[in-house]
Amino acid sequence: MVEGPGCKIKGEKIKGKILGQSVRVVRGNAVDREIKPRKCITTSKFHTLIGRELDGVQTLGKELFMYFGEICLRVHFLMAGSFQVNNKRLDHDGGSAAEAPSFEMDFSRDKLTFHKSAVDIRSSTSCRERYDNLNEVDICSPVFNQRRAIAMVMAQRGRQLCDVLLDQTVLPGVGNIIKNEALFDSGVKPDSKVEELSEEHVSHLVKMTRDFSMVFLKVG
Repeated sequence: MVEGPGCKIKGEKIKGKILGQSVRVVRGNAVDREIKPRKCITTSKFHTLIGRELDGVQTLGKELFMYFGEICLRVHFLMAGSFQVNNKRLDHDGGSAAEAPSFEMDFSRDKLTFHKSAVDIRSSTSCRERYDNLNEVDICSPVFNQRRAIAMVMAQRGRQLCDVLLDQTVLPGVGNIIKNEALFDSGVKPDSKVEELSEEHVSHLVKMTRDFSMVFLKVG
């Protein structure tokens, strides 16, 4: 699973390589699935990207948002997603690249390819609103708000911690690796319910989750 730290690193690398370039061609499995010549459907929603300039890149947890004016390409790397620029892989936490790309874009100067990933077109407004609402509890965010994160976990009183930690509306970016390490480091049983813990215990768990995520991010 590509977790928050991996997604953040991917986003930063894509931003550094592609920002400011315009889309010229789109292709890949995601495009092919929407084209149905027998029904006279010869374009896909992804064709709306053609001619548009990439003017922003953000990551939120395991989600990558690429902004093209009022529309946004949302990417989720799933279990083993990866990307390449000009057929060269720049990340190391995904699986092996599939033969056929999930989605590929030729830009003004470079080619960006996503493998084993889910892509969709959404409105930039909705993606930015989601980012603004949850960024400070994103486990890798530079503006991480521990007090709010603790409060959001504490609000899940009847749920098991193993489920709460993986809830991307509570602590975006936490996956199984981070969850398991944080629970082990904090000495809390995965099946414990939030209501069984004191605020001090939850605070320690959130801190362990954040600390391990930052180590994960640092080592890349």
